[in-house]
Amino acid sequence: MSTLHEFAKEVATHLGIMTRSVWELKTEPEAESWRAYIDGPNSSSLFFSNTWAGPGRIEVSGRYPHNNRVRTPDYYKITVADTRAALEVAKEIKRRLLPEYLPALADFLARDKADKDYENAKWKLASGAEELLGLSCLKDINSFWYVGPNAAKLSVRSEELLELEHVQVTLAQLKKIKRAVPELFRKES
Repeated sequence: MSTLHEFAKEVATHLGIMTRSVWELKTEPEAESWRAYIDGPNSSSLFFSNTWAGPGRIEVSGRYPHNNRVRTPDYYKITVADTRAALEVAKEIKRRLLPEYLPALADFLARDKADKDYENAKWKLASGAEELLGLSCLKDINSFWYVGPNAAKLSVRSEELLELEHVQVTLAQLKKIKRAVPELFRKES
């Protein structure tokens, strides 16, 4: 058998023809001999290992982009004999791995995008608060700032909500706040 990298590259070529998409070897031939990666369309990526499946076997598994906050879907994999031709392995990947892996990847990517959109909205809110109050930019939106002479605590709670704690106001200031933002003082029904 050729090296695992050459084999994965050949599988990528056959898989690309069968799926009408581009699959390419990600690692260089000088990289470790026991693993190889091929990248496909829409952030798809397959991992090949000639050690994880045991002697005489190759494991092929679907990979997901890194995100610490979004749960990674189930780990989809197949194993094939290392004596099989690249075309046969590509057919097995198309038949047995891609039908489960690609929908799980699409779901993961949608949740990953929603997570990033949420974080970006929180950053936008934090930046607006910083600009309004003349604060310096923080590196962590999960932190908080102390503002004003009484050290009020201001923190970002969501993409739309700031929380202001430890606020001390005079009755005159409270009246101004109620006139400016009456919805804060409405009773819930």
